[in-house]
Amino acid sequence: VQERYNKMKAEGEVIVPVSKTMHRVSSEWKGMSEAEREPYVKEASRLLDEYKVKLEEWKSKIQPDDSQETKKSSKRAK
Repeated sequence: VQERYNKMKAEGEVIVPVSKTMHRVSSEWKGMSEAEREPYVKEASRLLDEYKVKLEEWKSKIQPDDSQETKKSSKRAK
């Protein structure tokens, strides 16, 4: 979506409000065949795997006390 949005923005096709632009991008996605979607699905899967690895690395670096403090801070922010 972001790639298509940036392309539309560069070409001056972005419609305000953004919800209309997203509706247009969504319609394009629904009109794509599985073969056309495949590169995007693969990239999303790769990024998700990368995120999971980084999340586990981050979790392994924090101490149990840090984790509790983070939860407390999060609750206060709400």
